[in-house]
Amino acid sequence: QGQGRFAGMLNKILGTADVIVQVLDARDPLACRSAYIEQYINSVRPELRMVFLLNKIDLIPKDARAQWLTHLSAEYPTCAFKAATQAGLRGNKVGRCAAEVDTATN
Repeated sequence: QGQGRFAGMLNKILGTADVIVQVLDARDPLACRSAYIEQYINSVRPELRMVFLLNKIDLIPKDARAQWLTHLSAEYPTCAFKAATQAGLRGNKVGRCAAEVDTATN
């Protein structure tokens, strides 16, 4: 019963959203993807925009980061993100997305 209630709430939210951001852990992005949400968008709301946010990129090697960004960007706009909490890191460009979400295609 709780799962059905959750699905109903999720469908309500997805029905009113303009953009969905899937936050993927850079250490295992495929395990974090929601097939349900992606299927919903493809079948019910193809006009809905999807963006991947590859999080915790500082925890994987740079070459792995580049490969994941290439792989994921083939499907949806993808941004690399590192939550910089140190004062000296606030000015870096990590965490900024270069993709134009409003013009990106699936």
